[in-house]
Amino acid sequence: MENTMFRVILFLLGIVLFGSLGLWGCTNEDVSGTGTVALSLSGGEALREGFPHNEGGTTRAFVDGWKLQFSKFIVVIGDVQMTHPEKKEVVASWKGPMLVDMKSTAIQGGTAQGTLEFAEIKEVPARRLNVGFSLLSATAAAEKKNVEEADASEMIAQGWSVLFEGEANKDGVDAVKFRLGLKIPIRYSECSNGKDTTLGLAVESNKTTGALIYLHPIHLFWDSLGATNAKLRFDAFAAVAGDDKLVTAEELAQQDLTNLKGLDGNPLVDADQKRVYYDDNGLLPPDKLNLQAFLEFAVRDSVHFNGLGLCKSERITP
Repeated sequence: MENTMFRVILFLLGIVLFGSLGLWGCTNEDVSGTGTVALSLSGGEALREGFPHNEGGTTRAFVDGWKLQFSKFIVVIGDVQMTHPEKKEVVASWKGPMLVDMKSTAIQGGTAQGTLEFAEIKEVPARRLNVGFSLLSATAAAEKKNVEEADASEMIAQGWSVLFEGEANKDGVDAVKFRLGLKIPIRYSECSNGKDTTLGLAVESNKTTGALIYLHPIHLFWDSLGATNAKLRFDAFAAVAGDDKLVTAEELAQQDLTNLKGLDGNPLVDADQKRVYYDDNGLLPPDKLNLQAFLEFAVRDSVHFNGLGLCKSERITP
């Protein structure tokens, strides 16, 4: 009889205990308040200083002697979604889209350091949330932030998602300008946080939490995709500039990754007279082994979250 009564007491205590835990879990998840998420864009030192520049104590410079500056760095950003990690439901969002010139610091919310706040999402549940966003093809519906009307019109007409413009110089060679517009709508999801390597973003109650989308321009000129020993090069770009000394994305398609040409029209070689090849790491289809397709994938790989956090990415239909 005593054992039976003891078991009944333990059972009742268990109900109370687990019931309390369940109540605590619901309270912690559903009644923890809300916060604000400030959405920002940055291109880091490379966008601000060009090449060469110092980044984290390392000098980033072209191995073939070029110096480069950006004059424009326009992206089309939109469809930011914050999702409950277990329920998989969207709990906060910012639709956009917005055309943003990241090079300019005159944009509202911009700083001399080149970090541009472009939107705020209010009333976001204060808890850890998954984060996703997209680079989109430009349309007339996009809001424009400090983007010249001529650039916006061309991006809309071409459906470009990004437009990079600037000038490169090398001793003994005429200056070469570049204007690279690419139609590469991409969805980024399940982003890891570069600040603490966790998944998503921990939103604080009654505070503003920053969410930084970081486009790392160094990727644009690396000679390898997904490799740690990539080198910065510009010779292959400059070689297709033509008489107008302007490189376009369409001209980059002339450069065969397996048979790159130099400024003199001969096979591209480095300072040691060894042939230069760009390594796609098996990521490009056999019929797309050209420098334009290589650059498109490099741009896709260049997008990070809250520093150097990585996201899953996939091409989407414009």
